[in-house]
Amino acid sequence: MSLPLQRGILHWLAAILLLFVSSLQAQAWQPPLRTVPKTDLTDVAVAGYAGDEPVIFFNPQYMQWLGSVSSAFFFAHEYGHHHLGHLKGLAEVMKKEPQSMIRIRQEYEMEADCYAAALLAREAPQAVEAIITLFETAQGEGRIDWLHPSGYERADLIRSCASKALSAGAGEDTDFPAGDPEASRYVTLTQSDARRDASRLLFTYRCKNTGHRPVRCSVLVGLPDEKEAISVVSKFVFELFPGDVRTIHGNLAATGERTTALDLSARLSCEFIGPELPEPKKISASHFLSFAGLRSGDGASEVVARFGMVMPRHGRFMSYLDYFNGSMSIGCNRSTKKVVTVDVVGLDGVKALKGLGINDPKLDFIGKSREYVLKALGDPSPDPNATEFSRDADGVSVIFSCYGAECSQITVRWAGR
Repeated sequence: MSLPLQRGILHWLAAILLLFVSSLQAQAWQPPLRTVPKTDLTDVAVAGYAGDEPVIFFNPQYMQWLGSVSSAFFFAHEYGHHHLGHLKGLAEVMKKEPQSMIRIRQEYEMEADCYAAALLAREAPQAVEAIITLFETAQGEGRIDWLHPSGYERADLIRSCASKALSAGAGEDTDFPAGDPEASRYVTLTQSDARRDASRLLFTYRCKNTGHRPVRCSVLVGLPDEKEAISVVSKFVFELFPGDVRTIHGNLAATGERTTALDLSARLSCEFIGPELPEPKKISASHFLSFAGLRSGDGASEVVARFGMVMPRHGRFMSYLDYFNGSMSIGCNRSTKKVVTVDVVGLDGVKALKGLGINDPKLDFIGKSREYVLKALGDPSPDPNATEFSRDADGVSVIFSCYGAECSQITVRWAGR
């Protein structure tokens, strides 16, 4: 969940950063949770549990290298994961929407960055300045993994979130957009779960775009005060294509002993971000004789030449090469060395492939709504409980995996290889 830095990279970052933070004289911010040192931790810090107790595990050597001022941001980031309900949210995603895990984790990392920036903007502004310098000077355009944006992007996000926190008054939602009433009319917001756990209110909401145009939505969840304004808030921002569903998980501090989940209130605001999607072109299995930069008949040598060498996973008859943090998996017959399966999961894989210049239009079906894909397949009214839709032709089998409203995985199998 946190910044996964290799030991050698941390030495390099620390050499740059310590020159900066050594001149800062300020007491480091500490999270209101127990912090647990773990010398074998390969991350700077990680949100987790010790039994049922929410804690933050951290590597004391990494924290020492970074300095107490910059370390405050990583503590605040991990505290944000707890405060925003990300750990429990990921557990729900794993059970109900496993194909969305990478995308949701990316969004959670950005939410935790923003939460930490807003929290520290008032309580420890020097930590915000230090972490912006770290990301801009030591990381720059680079990304340390597929879950986190580039250093420049993280710095821009942190700067923006800190600025908004300073300009907004406590308990106010001044940056909540008015939106477009016409766009909001086509988006449903329903509470699917809400309960109190010790001193916190846990909630789950589901949003669905029932219209025909993509929208960007903001959802504010909180407790209304005497003036019916929402305070003690959690804010979520996301985009929805037609038919898409987004599940929101979070938690808030209960403001009193009698506060219950029934007191929660949510506000929705949406705006259109594109025109009505055109009708999709019809597609069949024969279109998948080529897919994701590979063609039926390619061998393992073509895979390595195109994507590079990685350590394969071996099965009894197949070897698998995994790329882009598991967003793409390529299976080769161990005997013939020919590609048998190509599996692309989530928008991470699509983005990575397009970054390599592979602009296969069939990849654009990943992330589209269930309804859109079914129209392309010519099957507008399938079994409502089905999660996979397959087509076979010319020795090719293609499977679209659609859990919920979004189709986020395409698996192609080439027979006779």
